[in-house]
Amino acid sequence: MFSCQKQKDGFIIKAIIKNLPDSLQVYLIDRSHFNTEKIYFIDSTYSRNDAFMFKGKVDKSIETVIGFRNPKTNQLLSEHKIFWLENSKIEIRGNFNDFENSYISGAHTNDVVNKVVYNAKTNIMSACNKFYKKEALINTEGKEKINKIHKEYRNLRIKQDWNFIWDNPNHEESIHTILRKKGMALDSFNLFYERLSPQFKKSARGQKVKKYATYKKLKDGDFFTDFESKDIDENKVKLSDFSGKVILLDFGASWCAPCRDFSREVVPDFIEKYDKKDFIVINYTLDTSKKRWRKMVEEDKMHWVSLSNLEGVNDDVALKYDIQEIPDFVLIDKKGRIYKSIPGKLDPIFLEKRIDSLVEGEK
Repeated sequence: MFSCQKQKDGFIIKAIIKNLPDSLQVYLIDRSHFNTEKIYFIDSTYSRNDAFMFKGKVDKSIETVIGFRNPKTNQLLSEHKIFWLENSKIEIRGNFNDFENSYISGAHTNDVVNKVVYNAKTNIMSACNKFYKKEALINTEGKEKINKIHKEYRNLRIKQDWNFIWDNPNHEESIHTILRKKGMALDSFNLFYERLSPQFKKSARGQKVKKYATYKKLKDGDFFTDFESKDIDENKVKLSDFSGKVILLDFGASWCAPCRDFSREVVPDFIEKYDKKDFIVINYTLDTSKKRWRKMVEEDKMHWVSLSNLEGVNDDVALKYDIQEIPDFVLIDKKGRIYKSIPGKLDPIFLEKRIDSLVEGEK
């Protein structure tokens, strides 16, 4: 095993992976630039004798993806692994048939994360595997037991996530995790921010945590928070420009398949049905690439309003409206009151019923 001491001269990654085909292209990608127009490759190499190796240097901890390509067919393979790249000696061991669950050691951040993620997942999967041997999952009772085990795992992960965050505030993984929990109480964001070191407070992610703590969380019945953005043709548009109408504020992105399906299959029907009513759909895309945004608008024949600040998932507008995942929708009635907690809102039938009530002037 390698020492987890940091390397002055950079990082060394050595991987021993059973059943790894020879001559696959292995690449490292900087995951912080995902969903942008350009893929940021850190390095690439080739597999040989169930192994591959990388050497290099990074300026800071980087959330990184290891992926594979078949050079003969130029096909990207589905096998991948996400980890934190640091200037350390890093060892990866696993099986190519289950590469996502390979064990990574040697980088301090990964070693700390392993205590939470890898160990918890190993324990719960072990419990599931033992149960699978006993039950063939051919009846409802068997499926319910498996679902119960997975629910226990999810609850355990949530609990361990929080324990990890509070016990290790000055780790990249802690900030990364808390930024995915935008719906948490503002006091919690403030408490977490105060636990950060001066260095992390000054970092870009530390500043995002501080900014999140300043926003008032909107709840059903509150009046909408106005914003100004641009449409695909660079025209400035305010949400308040559409005051007096029922607004379906649709948060999505070009890279989100369910969002695209909603735009293609559901929105046109809504627009046709409410054509004579005071109703409008506003698409707000969490893209960072205007090229991809424009391509989506054209491919999906999006003739309704589409806005973006091209700031990605950390967009201020998404933050103000507490958008934690996409697709997500916010309804605004004719008086300007918002409704986010809509039972079954991801089901077009339930969403349509709620729109009906607002269009007809009901609460």
